[in-house]
Amino acid sequence: MKESCYSIKVSAFTVEKFANSQYESLKKKGYDAYIEKEGGFAKKKTYTVMVGKFKTYKDTEKIAEIIREKERLRAEVVFKE
Repeated sequence: MKESCYSIKVSAFTVEKFANSQYESLKKKGYDAYIEKEGGFAKKKTYTVMVGKFKTYKDTEKIAEIIREKERLRAEVVFKE
């Protein structure tokens, strides 16, 4: 059974190289970044840049605030099941 958690959605792109560029930039700065790929076939592919997997909303929001202030990115907290 998968464990539910919170994560931070930083951005979404339809061009993979743009997502990869932001992913690399965040990794170099020490963030636990990863890319989620969605869509395909009839639906256009989306590459969403995410950061971290946290157990509590409070911990997630702390890191999201740092990303907003230091990186000037949107940093939206999302719940993952």
